[in-house]
Amino acid sequence: MIENGQYGVVTASADEPYTGTRITVTVKPDSGYELDELTVTDAKGKDVKVTKRSEATYTFQMPDSKVTVEAAFAKEGTVVDQPLFSDVSKNDYFHDAVEWAVDKGITSGTSATTFSPNATVTRGQTVTFLWRAAGSPAASGSSFSDVSADAYYAQAVAWVVKENIAAGTSASTFSPDAPCTRAQIVAFLYRDER
Repeated sequence: MIENGQYGVVTASADEPYTGTRITVTVKPDSGYELDELTVTDAKGKDVKVTKRSEATYTFQMPDSKVTVEAAFAKEGTVVDQPLFSDVSKNDYFHDAVEWAVDKGITSGTSATTFSPNATVTRGQTVTFLWRAAGSPAASGSSFSDVSADAYYAQAVAWVVKENIAAGTSASTFSPDAPCTRAQIVAFLYRDER
């Protein structure tokens, strides 16, 4: 389903596409207007990745459900707030948090154009976020066999252990590549605030 905003028209290359089909969306703003935002969501409201091909065309892979294509247009020259990542919409509840974390250097995208907001976070990534949020204080001396000195999370692991924010999963391992559970994350945050 295409939901055109005021001041422009959007068309798609297929009326009844099949799963996996590459769909081309053509955007035609009215005179004096330009595209502000184009979003494609599946039947569950999840964003579908959209790739810009030209000023007027965008493509996406058809998921295994119906999609909604929405376009918003603005007067030419007023579009200044472009999203940081193609998979983070201004309407997402985490939009402001993502922009804050990137701006503060706490994290970055998983690529130049994506953030992967629904990806699983590891223990190593989680403690690195906390460490960077604290200003990346100097720390060293991890005694865990699975944390090499040159790992991106080595100083973060040493710091969270020193500050009693996190401990290893055993006396000799930290399990930096293991998924970090919601319980672990809130425990780390709680201990960090004490």
